[in-house]
Amino acid sequence: MIRIAANAPESLKVHGGEPRFAIGHKFRRRTRGKHKPPLSTVVDIWRTYNAAGELVRLTYVAEHVGPGGQTITERDVCDTTIAMGTERGFDD
Repeated sequence: MIRIAANAPESLKVHGGEPRFAIGHKFRRRTRGKHKPPLSTVVDIWRTYNAAGELVRLTYVAEHVGPGGQTITERDVCDTTIAMGTERGFDD
């Protein structure tokens, strides 16, 4: 059982401290431009605990292939960003 801190975000409390998305989950970031955003993949899940051992924060690390085949790593991706990108579909 994961203990969740009292000051943790509501989204963390709703899911009982478990991540909403597994490693390997694919999504597209929302953009306003005319170009289609690259397909990103969740590659790691970071959990932050306080001194009392309670879960305070849960964030994701995602990667996508950028210009020239370069792998770009995005840190501190919140679950809302992934959820919005998943709803849109991939069109691939």
